[in-house]
Amino acid sequence: MNLLKSSYFNFTQDFFEKRIYPPQYKSICNTLNNEKFINPNFDINKADKKAINLIEFIPSFVKLELETEHLPLASFKYKYFKGFMCHLGSSNNLKDYMVKQLGKSGNKITNRRLKRLESCFNIRYKTFLEDIDEEECQSLISDLRTLIEKRFNQRGDKHSSLANWDFYKKSTYQMIKEGKACLFVIYSNDDPIGISLDYIYQNIFESAISSYNIDYSKYGLGNTIILKPSEISSQTSSVMASILNEAFDPNFLKVIQGGVEETTELLKQKFDKIFFTGSTTVGKIIYKAAAEHLTPVTLELGGKSPVIITKDANIKMAAKRIVWGKFLNAGQTCIAPDYLYVDAQISETLLKALTKEIEKARYSFENDNYVQIINERNFDRLAALLDPSKIYYGGHTDKAQRYIAPTLLHTISFDDKIMLEEIFGPILPVLTFTD
Repeated sequence: MNLLKSSYFNFTQDFFEKRIYPPQYKSICNTLNNEKFINPNFDINKADKKAINLIEFIPSFVKLELETEHLPLASFKYKYFKGFMCHLGSSNNLKDYMVKQLGKSGNKITNRRLKRLESCFNIRYKTFLEDIDEEECQSLISDLRTLIEKRFNQRGDKHSSLANWDFYKKSTYQMIKEGKACLFVIYSNDDPIGISLDYIYQNIFESAISSYNIDYSKYGLGNTIILKPSEISSQTSSVMASILNEAFDPNFLKVIQGGVEETTELLKQKFDKIFFTGSTTVGKIIYKAAAEHLTPVTLELGGKSPVIITKDANIKMAAKRIVWGKFLNAGQTCIAPDYLYVDAQISETLLKALTKEIEKARYSFENDNYVQIINERNFDRLAALLDPSKIYYGGHTDKAQRYIAPTLLHTISFDDKIMLEEIFGPILPVLTFTD
């Protein structure tokens, strides 16, 4: 049995590094500038018609002319990754290039990460092109290998270039001196933390090998966050600060405690994004402060979130779930139902079922399943919403203990005071509708 011979040609490595042309092709065209090169290695008489040839890593800007008239050859494209290429001809400067490639949003994210890195370390950048000391070149090539091995050991993988590392040690210095390659290095003080070996061909940078110190990767991930909990829940705020400030580097996450004064000072800073959960009044203040820097804001403010109950509902199940959702933390949760909107035909049945579930739960401080109202100001606000004539169940209050019992209100209309603001407490109005 006769076996076909096979040969492999790494276009990026052999062409960019060694200036060897693929022998199977008559010519090579750079589509970015339409310059064509005749392959000096092509000889139809020396071509092996019984060989299978695989050419890998052909950049997208290269067009190869295949000889098919005298050779039984065919070409197939297998696209499995894009790689990296920089064509600088259409850009006036780096900023212009980055915006074109990444868009305004992507460029903003990149700059933010860069700023984060530069604010934490003494970062400098250097490109070695045509001018480099041989000893320094060899040292950087050695550093690059160390960075690669560290990164790929982390991944549990092996970098394919390491098998050919002697070539890089021998060839890189001369290629840099001839302007065929360059080394781009990111230093933290004098330590290289990122190294890229790039090949240069007619104003095109082809990224050959690059790696970075994985210890610095965290500076390009996620967001730098300042977390400001409510001063009203001071003990919870203290616990958050104790845990998070100990667990995280303050360059990335910091819990800041305090009240109005601290919040005011924070709002003077230029943030990339502000997310606030709280009252409408404070939300307006934050929105106004953010406007000074055109900072994007997401506000989660007060609202009137209803639960709608139709006459075909499973009343027992509905009552159980409503009581749990409403009276958890004495109604002081953002997702608590604010009021019920019930079909008039089943309103009385539902009220009785709600009463039964509340009594079954036995809400009290003694049972550790109920809590105080957060402060006296909010106690007074909630107590003022209680109309004795409309209490169906509950209504008991104790200012000294900041206690308000789970309360159901009926015969409520949308004109009542309690329907004009978010309740954020253990009071549940029940409104009815008819078909």
